[in-house]
Amino acid sequence: MGIHACTDSFHSKDGIDPYIAMVGGEFVVHGAQQKGAMKVVSPNFPGMEGLGNAFSIFEEWYVLFKFAKDLHVILVQETEHMKGPAYQRPSYPPRGPACRARAGCSTPRWDTSKIWSTKTFRQGVIGGIAWTLHNVDAEVPPTSLKLRPRRWRQRSKTAAAEDQDDGARTV
Repeated sequence: MGIHACTDSFHSKDGIDPYIAMVGGEFVVHGAQQKGAMKVVSPNFPGMEGLGNAFSIFEEWYVLFKFAKDLHVILVQETEHMKGPAYQRPSYPPRGPACRARAGCSTPRWDTSKIWSTKTFRQGVIGGIAWTLHNVDAEVPPTSLKLRPRRWRQRSKTAAAEDQDDGARTV
């Protein structure tokens, strides 16, 4: 299970590095630390119980691209009220955690020192680890393409073909 800089550990020069394919996305940049809203889109995934439909948290937020198309998205970052050019994009990124069928979970967040002592963090990580280790079960159908913003889904066939190998770009 990858945490924090898991998406910034390798960078693809040509195509997609196998490690990036495994974690499901590649780091581009992050802006200033700030409060951000997370929408819970898979409330039955282990560790998401009791978090409601959404929650806010102060964090350093990663911008990713080269998304895997078979991700099961658990949380979606709402970017509408965030400050800085890195976050002027649709609320889509399958930011952590996102999982693939028993390949494990990755959560490219949780950078600030205070976050490690919060119930939300502990609950999410423990749930992801339990699922990865097969200690709990959950349905994880791919949802990343279905959750793409409308403007990305309606792109031309040429643009869609360009995205075929690397997922939707967020910047």
